[in-house]
Amino acid sequence: MDYRPGVGWEVSRERAASGEEPVRRVACGVAIDPGRAGGRLPIRGLYLTEIDTPAANVGDLEIPVRRSVSGPDWRKVSRLLAGSEAIFTDARREAPPLQAELAKRGLPGPASVRSLLTAVRGSARIPRGSSVEEICQAVGAPFRDGETPVDAALNVEACVRAAQARRRAPRPESPSPERKGAGKAAPASLVLTAAFLRGVPGLPGVYRFHDGEGRLLYVGKAVNLRRRLSTYASLLTRGAAAGKATRALQRLDRVTFEVSGSELEALLREARLIRRRDPVDNVQRAVHDRGRAYASSRSLALLLPSKARSTVTVIFVRDGRYEGSSRLGPMGGGRSRARSILKRLYAPPRSKPGAAGCLADRDSEILNSWLARSAETVSRVDLDSRRGADEAFEVLEAAAAEFLRDRGSISHHR
Repeated sequence: MDYRPGVGWEVSRERAASGEEPVRRVACGVAIDPGRAGGRLPIRGLYLTEIDTPAANVGDLEIPVRRSVSGPDWRKVSRLLAGSEAIFTDARREAPPLQAELAKRGLPGPASVRSLLTAVRGSARIPRGSSVEEICQAVGAPFRDGETPVDAALNVEACVRAAQARRRAPRPESPSPERKGAGKAAPASLVLTAAFLRGVPGLPGVYRFHDGEGRLLYVGKAVNLRRRLSTYASLLTRGAAAGKATRALQRLDRVTFEVSGSELEALLREARLIRRRDPVDNVQRAVHDRGRAYASSRSLALLLPSKARSTVTVIFVRDGRYEGSSRLGPMGGGRSRARSILKRLYAPPRSKPGAAGCLADRDSEILNSWLARSAETVSRVDLDSRRGADEAFEVLEAAAAEFLRDRGSISHHR
């Protein structure tokens, strides 16, 4: 593509005539400022990556909201988007502000705009109104559980790639007569096979049971995923399936799982999935990880293993309440979120003394119960003695680096 002053980025006539320039697809992650006022830029964050050529990414643009905007390289943004098919999580909400900023500068934008659900339609059975996580599960793509523009763009990229692979794959053969005539437990026994279980890691995580229509039946957590799913397979073999997952096993068509860095992450993830997705066969809605209360200091940060060996999961706690989490890595990943949480921890309380924390939320109850059992083995940083968020972050970053070094997770990067 060539840049012409007053015109913008365009395909050269020679390349257009030769057909060398196919329509490019760009995954777009946009964070919109809901409180836009006084002419502020409505875009708080932006991440773009070319789906078919991942190396050509613009990166995460830190866009100041409360002062004049000069940081984003809009010409670079335009170069990647011009003439492309831009795919957003929610195109109706996210595309107009981005297109408006490019138009204001006389720069060309994408040739077409699509929402993720439209882009993957036809590759799998996806009900209208499905969340990004549900779309990822339907097309078999990995899901990044985060709210940053990076998470959004990479989820879009993963789903579009997975959907393309599904469309190209040969259609599966119709079920054999043996499977059609099997009893109620036969589908589950054909899913939880020895070959499938060999591919399940013996690590903490969360597993999900789905029926033939893709509906979520059951969510569970495990300290060891392979051992837990093998238990279900063993019960089916003996014809002794019982308990709260029995109904889900009778309709089981597909099992998905995700690895967590620790048991605590798996517990928190399970609770959020049940709360957010409301699986039809999860009879237990309340917290099941109960125990004696943990007597904690006012503010602390827990350092836990992450499923990515080059990062450490940090969980922030204040007055026994769960305040959020971040993943810190040797190359600076997660720093912005960690700083944001720390600033909130050190900010003056907005409510009257004693009003907060009277009724601990589900995550906080899980957290305190887990700490009551694991306090002696978990690494943590006491934040009470720090003079502010900046000093606390320096101590936390040093502790995270030491945590990773102790596990041999950092190579030559520091």
